[in-house]
Amino acid sequence: TDSKPEENKEKSEDETAE
Repeated sequence: TDSKPEENKEKSEDETAE
Protein backbone atom coordinates (compact mmCIF):
# COMPACT_ATOMS: atom_id res chain seq x y z
CA THR A 1 0.00 0.00 0.00
CA ASP A 2 3.08 2.20 -0.22
CA SER A 3 2.58 2.63 -3.93
CA LYS A 4 -0.62 4.61 -3.38
CA PRO A 5 -0.29 6.43 -0.05
CA GLU A 6 -2.91 8.96 -1.12
CA GLU A 7 -5.59 6.37 -1.84
CA ASN A 8 -4.57 4.30 1.17
CA LYS A 9 -4.82 7.34 3.44
CA GLU A 10 -8.26 8.23 2.14
CA LYS A 11 -9.52 4.67 2.62
CA SER A 12 -7.92 4.43 6.05
CA GLU A 13 -9.54 7.67 7.19
CA ASP A 14 -12.92 6.53 5.94
CA GLU A 15 -12.63 3.23 7.78
CA THR A 16 -11.35 4.93 10.91
CA ALA A 17 -14.22 7.40 10.90
CA GLU A 18 -16.67 4.53 10.93
